[in-house]
Amino acid sequence: MKTRVFVIGLVFAVLVGCAATTDLTAAKKAGAIWRLVDKATGGSAVGIDKLLAVAKKKFDKGEFDEANRIALRVSWAAHTGIAQADGQASITPNY
Repeated sequence: MKTRVFVIGLVFAVLVGCAATTDLTAAKKAGAIWRLVDKATGGSAVGIDKLLAVAKKKFDKGEFDEANRIALRVSWAAHTGIAQADGQASITPNY
């Protein structure tokens, strides 16, 4: 039973990582790369592309829960950044 739960968790982590990569690509196209402060980067603000690289390293080390947490943050930041870029696309100065 433990093996089955581990495999399900592993598959979920892989799928979340793939979704985060896709979301990051869309954010790059929109020019909406956010910077986030995260404990995984020592509390410094880094771009979500670098944060996803940290998630991949954590995944390779077998730290699936931490990799999943980071990948979900990257995906959220990508979606929110794209929404922000879309919302500000037509803004002009108001004098």
